[in-house]
Amino acid sequence: MYRRTTTSTSPTRTRRNYADLNNGIKPDIVEWAISKLGFIPDNIQAQILRAKDKNGILNCTRQWGNSTIAAAMAVYMCLFDPEILILIISTTEKQSGELVRKARQFLHKLNLALRPCLAVSGGKAWMLSTPNGKRGFFFERWQSLIVEPDEDWAAVSVTAEQCPRIPAGWLVKERSKVSANWFAQEFLCVFTESQGAVFPHAAIQAALSKDCEPLRL
Repeated sequence: MYRRTTTSTSPTRTRRNYADLNNGIKPDIVEWAISKLGFIPDNIQAQILRAKDKNGILNCTRQWGNSTIAAAMAVYMCLFDPEILILIISTTEKQSGELVRKARQFLHKLNLALRPCLAVSGGKAWMLSTPNGKRGFFFERWQSLIVEPDEDWAAVSVTAEQCPRIPAGWLVKERSKVSANWFAQEFLCVFTESQGAVFPHAAIQAALSKDCEPLRL
């Protein structure tokens, strides 16, 4: 699933004009975001914007501003990197349960299909999301980087307690109103067991083996 924006101005012309106005020198992205977008990032957001990593995965709390960060990155690259192609992918759960299940399967395939594009362009790939159970490519990628760090990937986790825009008092009240698992998932960046799961994720993984021969019927 994609979110797209359109404009009547030629993208290539706009990017070149901005580059020309700055004598071909790209401004610091954080200073640019503050002065041109009116967006004042907090310390962690500023670190993400300035990150030199080619790839990254950001496991963040609700209301941290991941959409804002992605938008700021996209606009900046569009204006100052001529001929760049930017894809912003986001999931949604507005469809029925069956449609969501299929959409996630397609999104997983799409994520794999996009990887070869980076081989030619040398572009960046950043995944930004809040946990939603122990399933899907976001969970799988996050877990793989925790178990075996990759120098080509930055793995960043930002909890609600680290977000200066979320009052500590509000979090205390919210914690008392919802289940521990829900609070941990939504605000502490914890991959909890998937809702409705009969068996724990760890038990399922422990039951799997590559040494077993497939059944031949």
